[in-house]
Amino acid sequence: SMAYMFSSCDNLTYFKHPKKGSCAIPENVVTLDLSALDSSYLSSVSFRNLDKLENIIWGDKSNATFTSLERKFSGCTSLKELDLSGWDVSQVVSASNMLAGCSALTKLNLSGWDLSSIGRYSISFSDCVSLREIEMCDATLETIIHIQEKLAESNLPQVVRLVCNGEDVFTDQGNVEFTFTGSQCNFTLNDTSFYATSSP
Repeated sequence: SMAYMFSSCDNLTYFKHPKKGSCAIPENVVTLDLSALDSSYLSSVSFRNLDKLENIIWGDKSNATFTSLERKFSGCTSLKELDLSGWDVSQVVSASNMLAGCSALTKLNLSGWDLSSIGRYSISFSDCVSLREIEMCDATLETIIHIQEKLAESNLPQVVRLVCNGEDVFTDQGNVEFTFTGSQCNFTLNDTSFYATSSP
């Protein structure tokens, strides 16, 4: 097993993950290189409490499939940008505390996400006090609404834009505009009003 092969290498600031398996990542790593990792192993990689981590070099994500994202990046207090585009999250049922403690995060990429299976244990952005932008190209409309709702619930002091290639999110049908009343998310698509209510 390679699980603890690097567990004593606390002074490593750059770490390149091998192609297969799951390694204990050195706790002081600043740059984590996953470019060689077979993406089918991504679900078993733990980023938890890597409080020095600033950069993640991703490789192919085409086989990255998840059923849980619970506490996946919790404690990554130095991470400023996080690109999770292309991850298959359609079977994820829990993402609670996924971004707990991510206070330096300014940009998040959730392009291509489908959170249709997510339940009440979803993403909270309450610790993301530096977050300014979430990229959501090709995300499902349901997911866009869900993320916007979770942002509102987090009561962040700053405005967080949902964008695609730098532009505010549009769907194939037109622009989506949101307002919130308590737990109810009201949205308008091409002058037609809808609403969704958060789970109790």
